[in-house]
Amino acid sequence: MAFNVYSDRPEKTLHGARTFHVASAVMRLAVAVEDAAIVSVEFQTNLVAPPETPFERQVAAELEEYFGGRRTVFSVPVRTEGSAFEEAVWAAIAQIPYGETRTYGDIARQVGRPAAARAVGTAAGRNPTPIVVPCHRVVGARGRLGGFGGGTALKRWLLGLETRHRPVGRNNAGASLFGLLALVVGLSHACTDPERPVFEAGDTSGVDSLVVSLSTAVPLGITPEGFPAG
Repeated sequence: MAFNVYSDRPEKTLHGARTFHVASAVMRLAVAVEDAAIVSVEFQTNLVAPPETPFERQVAAELEEYFGGRRTVFSVPVRTEGSAFEEAVWAAIAQIPYGETRTYGDIARQVGRPAAARAVGTAAGRNPTPIVVPCHRVVGARGRLGGFGGGTALKRWLLGLETRHRPVGRNNAGASLFGLLALVVGLSHACTDPERPVFEAGDTSGVDSLVVSLSTAVPLGITPEGFPAG
């Protein structure tokens, strides 16, 4: 999948970082980097500066490889700033292997707060570097997809992409289940109500700048307009 990068507006900065924009057939991303580390990834439609430095071009290349199903691990460093709890949640999310999923409860137990599944959802919604720190791999209990800053359609697509390109020999029943749900079922609540908030009540903090309108998912073998088959 080739990425098209446009430069029709001046670059902008985020907390002193340089932000460049990358547009693909899947989405448009604004990536902010500072001191050779990614500090922010946002889903948005405004396209500004292209990647210019070798590091920025490496980031763009790795994103291209990921969306093309050719990369399962990012090598570029990430730097985040959050509360101690948020940092623990983001670190746990970063450890979820490609093609696998964990529930919010799993992450809560991993960080030593077994009763804090909802707080984990809030922290995941505040993740400043989605895709690279793969919060789309965190799902709800009992077959619920859960929220995502880029929208549930994109979350389903990402899980489906990773299910299709998961390394041979990896056996993860949870990933297979949610990959199939993402591709086949489309999870009826998102299909029937595309305007539904991306996070459940109480879990919407910190995701306002990440929301982008995407078409709802459809059954296996048919992709929403603009979504490649992967």
